[in-house]
Amino acid sequence: MKDIIDLNAEIEKIAKPEIEFHEKFQNISFYGLWVNEISYTYFEDWEDRIKTKINNIADLDSPSKVKFIKVFQQDVLQKYNDLSKVDYDSLEILKTIPRVIFMTNSYVEPPKSKGSEIYYSGDFDDGFEEILQKMAEVYKVETFDYYDGEHSPDSQKDILEDEILCKLNLEEEHLESLYSYTYLSLTLESTRELLGRITKYLDYLVNLINKLENFEEDKLKLDDVFAVDPTDIKLEFKINKLAVAMFYRNLHDLGLIHVDNKNQKTPYTNLKKYINEANIYYLDNNKVNRVKNINKEFSKILNDKYKEYEKQELNLLDLLITNFQQRKAELLNN
Repeated sequence: MKDIIDLNAEIEKIAKPEIEFHEKFQNISFYGLWVNEISYTYFEDWEDRIKTKINNIADLDSPSKVKFIKVFQQDVLQKYNDLSKVDYDSLEILKTIPRVIFMTNSYVEPPKSKGSEIYYSGDFDDGFEEILQKMAEVYKVETFDYYDGEHSPDSQKDILEDEILCKLNLEEEHLESLYSYTYLSLTLESTRELLGRITKYLDYLVNLINKLENFEEDKLKLDDVFAVDPTDIKLEFKINKLAVAMFYRNLHDLGLIHVDNKNQKTPYTNLKKYINEANIYYLDNNKVNRVKNINKEFSKILNDKYKEYEKQELNLLDLLITNFQQRKAELLNN
């Protein structure tokens, strides 16, 4: 029984995390850890811990434990379904989550570093770009383009900070608070992704049990929950990443596709966001990679140096025209 209680407690911790905003430090804690100091391995270790508890309980020779796993799976699916509907890019929602601590307990360890103290290192895994992109999303700075080709990464940071402070009419002393909600958004998204991986793991386990028992499926299935997740479907282009940007830009400019850009300052803002978040892949030197940071490619084809890439777009258009002409000929012949 203790294992079952512990496992259930772990899921409750994901669904309703203990989050506090400490006024003294202008920072947010997540189960006692400052959000800007949580390492990427934190959620991997948490996932391994939960899976170990599931494996310890999943005794197929015990009818009561098998029943618990089925009931538990439905509960986890429901919790993931609920979390999937929360917009962690909304500052209004983020501000309702932490419990505000005005008088910090003397036993609380202060942050080792400030959330604003991030600098570009050139390392792919330093998280610098991810933090700035998320900050722009949370504070709705639609004009922010990390790959504008004009400014260095550290300059981009200064520009973004100034624009947010000006937009919110705040002084620089509030910068730590602004960063703390950015990190909170990233932390909560990682927590939701963790629960998503647990739901898939449980789905595999329950499907195995169902095969053994010929169990009748429950009304709520994994597909129901992930049906609204655009990243759960893979689209693979047989062209490079720049050509993908050119392809979507042409569809957009020709009016063949429409992306709602209401309240956006540029016509491609939501299109780029859709491409980045969709499960789209491209071909590069016979290797298939997922499309990320398509903003860089859009900057290439939208800036003053576009002449350098016109030939590549012409090659793409020739490829499309040739294939469509062949298809048209087939239809006419039939």
